[in-house]
Amino acid sequence: MGDIGAEAEYRALTEMFIGEEKALGLEDSAALRIWQGKQEKAGSRATAFSQAVSGLAKYGGDWFDKKKAPAGGGRMSSPPRTKKGP
Repeated sequence: MGDIGAEAEYRALTEMFIGEEKALGLEDSAALRIWQGKQEKAGSRATAFSQAVSGLAKYGGDWFDKKKAPAGGGRMSSPPRTKKGP
């Protein structure tokens, strides 16, 4: 009869071990998904920043071309004013 008790304890301990291993696997999987989410978030921010800079370079350059910005930077001058009337 002692063998039945020992076998029951062995099975119970085995099931506890299996359950703990499954739990550890799920925790590791959750930690990995959290890390992946953070990486994707950082990547999307970098992509958004890159696209914003690219858009500014494209359209900002067009604006300066239209305003005929001086090559050396500095202040843009307006055309000379002409007097109207006497």
